[in-house]
Amino acid sequence: MIILKENLSFNFNIKKNIPIILMIDASRSFYNNVEITRNWLKYFDEVYYFSDTLSKNTNSLKTEFTSIYSSIEILKEKFKNNVKIVVFSDLQNNYMQKYIDSYNVYFIYKEKITTNKIFIYDINIEENIFSGEPFDVELKVFSKTNINTIFYIKDNKNIIYKDNITLKKGINIVKKVFTFDFKGFKNLIFGIAESEIERLIHFSKESYNIFLATGYPNEEFIFLKRFLEEFKWLSIESQILLNPTDRVKLRKIYSGHIFINLNPEQTSEEIKKLSNSIFIFTEKNKLLTILTNKSLKEHKKVEDGNIYILSNNIRIIDGINSWKIKLKKAILTDLSENFYVKYWYDNLKDFFTEKKSFSEKYNYILNEPSQFDTSKTGIFEIDKIKYQVHLNEKEDFIPISEEDTNNLNIFNLTEINVEKFVKNLKSESKIIQNIKFSINFSENLIVLIILLILLFIFWFYNKF
Repeated sequence: MIILKENLSFNFNIKKNIPIILMIDASRSFYNNVEITRNWLKYFDEVYYFSDTLSKNTNSLKTEFTSIYSSIEILKEKFKNNVKIVVFSDLQNNYMQKYIDSYNVYFIYKEKITTNKIFIYDINIEENIFSGEPFDVELKVFSKTNINTIFYIKDNKNIIYKDNITLKKGINIVKKVFTFDFKGFKNLIFGIAESEIERLIHFSKESYNIFLATGYPNEEFIFLKRFLEEFKWLSIESQILLNPTDRVKLRKIYSGHIFINLNPEQTSEEIKKLSNSIFIFTEKNKLLTILTNKSLKEHKKVEDGNIYILSNNIRIIDGINSWKIKLKKAILTDLSENFYVKYWYDNLKDFFTEKKSFSEKYNYILNEPSQFDTSKTGIFEIDKIKYQVHLNEKEDFIPISEEDTNNLNIFNLTEINVEKFVKNLKSESKIIQNIKFSINFSENLIVLIILLILLFIFWFYNKF
C-alpha cells in the first residue's frame, strides 16, 4: 500500500509552553535594581536588558535614555508574538514611542524612593538669545503637594532673579519671560525649591544690518520699519522708491534684505541674486513668477498667506492685505506677544544661521550622538564654540504617568512573589505548534529504493 501510494503526508500538533522572557531596565535611574534580579533568572527562559535599545548584556547600552516600548516591540517581532514578556522597571520612558500592543506583556514596577518634594525634569528655552531682548522659559515641574515656593535663576552661584510661585499637586508648567543684558556664553541654573536644572545659553550683542525697501510709499512699509526698529540687535536702513521707474540701490553688504511690493522694473539682476532676502507682495505681483523660476526648495502655507522658500535663503511672502491689520496692532497696542513678533523674529533669525558664532545646539545629554565628544559631563569648547554635556533629568523623574500606563498590566514588586508569578504565567496557556511533512516517492527515487530494500529485508527475515 505504501509503495502504491506515491505521496505520503504527515500532520500532527504538539503543545508547547509559551516562552517567558524577562526584560530588565538598565537605565541610570534604575540600574541599582539590576542586582535584585540575580535570583530570578532561573525562572525565565531568556533574559534581556534595555535602556536606549534592547541587548543581551548591558555593555553597549546608553544608560541616559530609556526606550521601554520600542524594546518590547523588538522582542514581539523576534518571537512573532508567541511569547510572554515580563518587564522589570521604574517605567521612566523618555523616548517618543509611548504605546504598545500590551497583549502578553506584564510590568513589575519598583518605584524610586526619593525625599524630593519638587522635581524639575524638563526645560524649554532658546539656546541662542539676543542680549537685551525678551526670551521665554518654560519649566515642567512635579510637586508632591500643593505648595508655595521660590523660583530663582543663578549665574555662577549668584542669584540674579527670585520670585514666589505656587505649585499644585502633580505636574506643573511654569512659564516666565526674562530680559538679560549678557554677552557671550552663560551657564544659567534654574531652580525651584531644592530642584535645579542648568543650561548653557549664548547671548549675542551682535548688530545685524537689514535693508528695507518699498516700491512706493505705503503704510505697510512704515509699520514694518517701526516694528523692526524695536529689535535692539537690528540696524535698519531703508529706501522708498517714489517713481515706478526708480531702482533699488544697495550701498553695502547687509545681513538681510526685505522688499515690499517691488515692480519688476524696479528690480535688477543684482537683487534677484541676493541671498538672505524676504520679498513681500500681493498675489498679483509679477515678481512672484520671476523669482519662483529659481530653484524652489519649499512651499508652505502659514496662518496669513503663503511662503515660498527658494535657494540662497530667499523667502517670498504673499498676502499683505491679510496680515497688515495684525501688524498694526502689534505696534500700536500693548500686544507685545502678538503673532507677528514671533513671525518676524523667526524669519529674521534664519538670516544668521550661517554665522560661525551660532551653533544649532549647545546642550547635550551624556552619550548622545553628536559631532562633539559626549562621553563625559561638563562644559567644553571647540573652535571657540562652547557646549555642555549633562545627565538626563528625565531619567530621575519619580512618578509614572497614568496617561502612559493606561491598559498596561502593572504589578508592584512589594505585592508579588516572582517565582509564583512566573509559574502562573507558564500554566495559564500553551501554544499549539502544527508540524507537517510529506514524502513524494515519484519525485524522490532514493527514498523509494531505501523503502524497497527495507521491505525486502523484512520479507527475508520473516521467511527464513
